[in-house]
Amino acid sequence: MQDSIYSKNIQAGGRTYFFDIRQTKGGEKYLHITESRPQGTGNLRNNIVILISLDVILGVIAALKNKEFALGKLAGFMKKGILAYVFGFAILVLVGQVIPSLSLMATVAYFLILLALVGSILDNLGKLGLPIPKMLKK
Repeated sequence: MQDSIYSKNIQAGGRTYFFDIRQTKGGEKYLHITESRPQGTGNLRNNIVILISLDVILGVIAALKNKEFALGKLAGFMKKGILAYVFGFAILVLVGQVIPSLSLMATVAYFLILLALVGSILDNLGKLGLPIPKMLKK
């Protein structure tokens, strides 16, 4: 890596840009620009959305198979379960961004939400007739 002749960093909108003037072995100068972004929660949010979608689909299929499907139950689950996961996680992420010392709370909540969703998915798979090991049942 070439040493910088001059270096300047600028913060803009949560990102940091590093501007370095470097010199090649041949003596020619060039500008090297690097962008640094904070680790976002986009992937975390996507994982939660994917697992919620899978849980809802499997739950509907299991309810239809067992002749227990009721639109009111689905609406109640969407309102109580999904909104609680999504809004609760979003609030914890925002708190973690405002108060960085509390950002660990969002990580812990993320893993607890994942565990709850995986448990629900396993429960739905059991309702569909797939054998679930006893240690993974409720």
